[in-house]
Amino acid sequence: MDKPDLIIRSRRIVLPETVSPASVHIRNGIIAALGEWDEVPAQTPLVDAGDVVVMSGLVDAHVHINELGRTLCRINTFYYSCPTTYLKLRYQYVTKS
Repeated sequence: MDKPDLIIRSRRIVLPETVSPASVHIRNGIIAALGEWDEVPAQTPLVDAGDVVVMSGLVDAHVHINELGRTLCRINTFYYSCPTTYLKLRYQYVTKS
């Protein structure tokens, strides 16, 4: 294995079967290997995450996809009998923000 560009280590790395102390060896921005916690080649940059949980491949699903809808709900639609007029108003409101 080539020398890693960076190592991230933690006492709590999520592995396929367990959570344990380990080191993540990164080469060219990609996880190249997993090693023992103290497996750090000399002169390799190290991020010691301590007891912070480290896991790969997690996608943060916390998004606000309905934020635009809540903003549009603030438009008073009571006086708009024509859907086209209402949609034009919504478009103007959104593009102005």
